[in-house]
Amino acid sequence: MIHLKTAFLLAYFSQFVACFNFISQIFDLERNARIISSGTPIKKIKVNSEIECAVICSNTYKCCSSNYDMYIEQCTLFMECSPKSQQAQESQILMKTHTPDINPQPKDCSELPPGTSSGVYDITPANESTISVFCEMDTDNGGWTTIQRRYDGTVDFYRFWDDYKAGFGEIAGEHWLGNSYLHAILRQRSYQVRFDVEDFSGNTAYAIYNAIYVGDEKNNFKLSLTGYTGTAGNAMVDRDGTPMNGMMFTTRDRDNDISTDNCGNIKKSGWWHAACTWANLNGGVYTDEILIKSIHWITWKQKGLKGTRIMIKPQPSF
Repeated sequence: MIHLKTAFLLAYFSQFVACFNFISQIFDLERNARIISSGTPIKKIKVNSEIECAVICSNTYKCCSSNYDMYIEQCTLFMECSPKSQQAQESQILMKTHTPDINPQPKDCSELPPGTSSGVYDITPANESTISVFCEMDTDNGGWTTIQRRYDGTVDFYRFWDDYKAGFGEIAGEHWLGNSYLHAILRQRSYQVRFDVEDFSGNTAYAIYNAIYVGDEKNNFKLSLTGYTGTAGNAMVDRDGTPMNGMMFTTRDRDNDISTDNCGNIKKSGWWHAACTWANLNGGVYTDEILIKSIHWITWKQKGLKGTRIMIKPQPSF
């Protein structure tokens, strides 16, 4: 494995770039290989060398690896930190070098070493098998384990019980981690949860609940949720003000809500519905319109949402 440090390459690269907000980063370089990504690339750009590709990745938010195709002079940026690869002539993989693995393996993203980049990592919850998760290491002091992420509508969230139980989508892209995995993580210690929302104009807001727990499948993944703070308002209620706290999970084929109808079908979402919900982050219709089936957080905006993210990390110790 060859190592590149972009700080040492700045003098060489400066002849190609007039002005660049430069960030130092060490990369591992793998020759004659290319990334096989199951997620959507951050972007593709024409460049002159693997050095330029590495520098662009260093300065691109959430880029953790990149692929440089020498034949077509194309740099492709990815969020995966440990991507799958295959042999390919005239192609090179550049992966950010991270702090050495800690032992034992982290139980959640909060146990990753300081300075770790955001990206996909393996965690091993107590008494569970290893799972891949997206660790958000930049927002709100980092250490967040991502449970859900949406940003372009490419993944269908109008799914069945077993889909929500096991998880679906791509960990580096749009996905639901899986209710069984969520339970496995949350039973380890006391956790908080953060909901991030974004509209189609780029405006953002958040809601943090200082305590969350999700039961096992025997209890239909029953939700415990308390202690709201934030800028998005407390939308984890239904239109009558009944909180999601204490609600069981509902999907299109498993009706566990307190409505006379199946809210999983009405809202086209798997969720902890009461008499449905004002927080339809798994809504099945991707649009900026406010529809009963769209992605929305009603206490913030009467609009459909472009982006959402749900993340958990241990409660702070005082």
